[in-house]
Amino acid sequence: MTEIRSAVASGELGQVLTIQLEMSGGRTQFAGWRADPSLAGAGTINNIAVHAYDLLRFLLGAEVAEVSSMLGCGVGLPLETAVMTLLRFDNDTLAYVNANQSVPQPLNDLVIYGTDGRITGRNITRPDRNGSVMIEANGSAVELEVSTVGAYRQTISDFGAAVLAGKPPTPAGADGLRSIQVSQAVVESWRTRRTISPGNQPGLGHRRSSPVVESALKLVLVTRCADLASLRHCQSPPPPPEADR
Repeated sequence: MTEIRSAVASGELGQVLTIQLEMSGGRTQFAGWRADPSLAGAGTINNIAVHAYDLLRFLLGAEVAEVSSMLGCGVGLPLETAVMTLLRFDNDTLAYVNANQSVPQPLNDLVIYGTDGRITGRNITRPDRNGSVMIEANGSAVELEVSTVGAYRQTISDFGAAVLAGKPPTPAGADGLRSIQVSQAVVESWRTRRTISPGNQPGLGHRRSSPVVESALKLVLVTRCADLASLRHCQSPPPPPEADR
């Protein structure tokens, strides 16, 4: 993913306009604690979608400004198995995320459109996959073979190295808080049938923060997780406000 982030950051694509991202583990059943709403808090939002939102934040170097979502639930299941999300980032990029655990043979693809080019990633949005990235910009095209095999191991290794070096890890605690804020906004959008702005906190994102900030965020992060766990997603949402009818 660093190749994509670099291409975006360098301006090779011009201004990034829209992104399409699909992320799915296929048609799978919840099991264990993931099937218990009181423990899981959410279904596919927490299992899959949150990683898609984090990935987009990383690739764009931008924060989610607005969220609009719809959820889909399996028959008789208390938690969602699909979530479709529209996001506007603070750099005005629009993104569509299809995260689900309900369809067979998913395409874990990513397409980024800019004013001067396009990036197409095939089979790269899930771990333990081998895929490709095509960067087409300014009349030229470069195709790269990429792999997400070993992503978990690399993440843990990088975290350990940061701790041993006395440096803030990436992602940091502030990113965890931001993930919860975006996930809450996704659920709230579905419940209220409105576009929701996640709680904006200064200094969040894939940026370095001080140990003091990290410590201060711990309690807030735990509280936000507890709030999310109290939600019930697959009850019918309330009717839209009278003014929207």
